[in-house]
Amino acid sequence: METAVGAAAGFALAGVVCGYVWLFWRSLPRNGFLGLRTKATTRSDAAWRRGHEAASGWMAAATAICLSEVLLTVGMTRSAELMSVAGAVIWIWLALLIGCLLRANAVADRAAKSSTAPSET
Repeated sequence: METAVGAAAGFALAGVVCGYVWLFWRSLPRNGFLGLRTKATTRSDAAWRRGHEAASGWMAAATAICLSEVLLTVGMTRSAELMSVAGAVIWIWLALLIGCLLRANAVADRAAKSSTAPSET
């Protein structure tokens, strides 16, 4: 039971962080602590904003999956079947986070390149 409570607390914290990034990406400044930090997203403020905007839908899904994992983890103490479902949900959550990073990185890279391209005037 203690393990399930600890795991649920960990997923709750991860869900809160994912939710914060998802809900407040518009006001989240480029920083060294919180956000989708890749080489491309940290190149400029425009790349940071564009990358987070592009990944916001993925982050919303990751938040929902992570918070549902809290409920599954708490329920694991009562059902062996829920343990396998909870394990699968963890993999789905990780895939969504990787999707967030890949999407943010690709869009931010294009934004950074377009903002540093020499203008032809």
